[in-house]
Amino acid sequence: MKSIHSRFQLLVAMLIVGLVMAQPESASGQIYVDFKDGPIRMSDREVTVGSIAKVDGSPQRLVKEISAVVVDSFDGADMLSIDQLKVAIRVSLAGYQDEKILFNGSSRVKAVLVKQRDQRVEFEQAFARYLSSQYSIPNSEIKVSLDPKTSLPGNAVDFSSMTVNDVMSPEFPLGNHKYSISTFSDSGASVSFGVNVQTVMYRKLAVAKRDIPQGTKITRDHVSGVLRPISSPQQVFLTVDQVLGSTVRIGVNQYGLIKPNEVHRVEEFLVRKNSYVDAVLSRRGFHVTLRNLRTSSNGNEGDRIQLINPHSGETMMGVVVNSSTVKLF
Repeated sequence: MKSIHSRFQLLVAMLIVGLVMAQPESASGQIYVDFKDGPIRMSDREVTVGSIAKVDGSPQRLVKEISAVVVDSFDGADMLSIDQLKVAIRVSLAGYQDEKILFNGSSRVKAVLVKQRDQRVEFEQAFARYLSSQYSIPNSEIKVSLDPKTSLPGNAVDFSSMTVNDVMSPEFPLGNHKYSISTFSDSGASVSFGVNVQTVMYRKLAVAKRDIPQGTKITRDHVSGVLRPISSPQQVFLTVDQVLGSTVRIGVNQYGLIKPNEVHRVEEFLVRKNSYVDAVLSRRGFHVTLRNLRTSSNGNEGDRIQLINPHSGETMMGVVVNSSTVKLF
């Protein structure tokens, strides 16, 4: 009896081991992205990873979440060219820094927007233009989403001439808001209706393509522009144009956004303060050159600057001609 019991325990133990060994490996975060054959025709304005690529791997939860990550948007463009780097950056910014992504097939894919007359899209675009004119913010940085439950009047409505009846906030109205809208139908009749909309501001911020060490002068080889939502026009992070030519003060990690305190920009001037230049004076065909006058300010070509004679202390005004010459008035 004891022998039978021991054999039974052994069989159970072997069965458990076999089941454990047969289980799939734990989630490794290994994701495979294979761009589809382009160009890909789309009616949605937002381009997700899953809409332009076949996403596979494990665990399946990650496959679904990464497939839903927004890579780009058709704001102001009918065609987008998306490469592997842009996908990797957007997935990282979405919070999946630890997941390893392997790309297969093409390194780039094209997505084409299929234009359709969509009343809801027309309203969202018209409202974005209205906000752009009210707050002096580029239209490309504003995204308006109409609440799915909001019903618009019939198709024969001209949203380009609409007005908002509400008193607008002095600050850009981020988030969800209700508005009363007035406009005209194609026949000229007045039309009024209410809407619920969500407004978000996006800006193309600079993202590090790779680790950027301290002391590096930033070029386009170091950064890429990625559209990101921002909380106000005075955003914390810098755009590509703002960081190009600046020097890194604090090392920036790959896929990191860049803050003002992490870079230092040295303004370039033809003539710098306390440098020495030649001053040229022209009168009725006579030309006099005064050498080694000291500048009291920085200046570029065409700027008015003050000069000081270091021997007499006399001051005079002139216009910067080049890095070594100022033309006196």
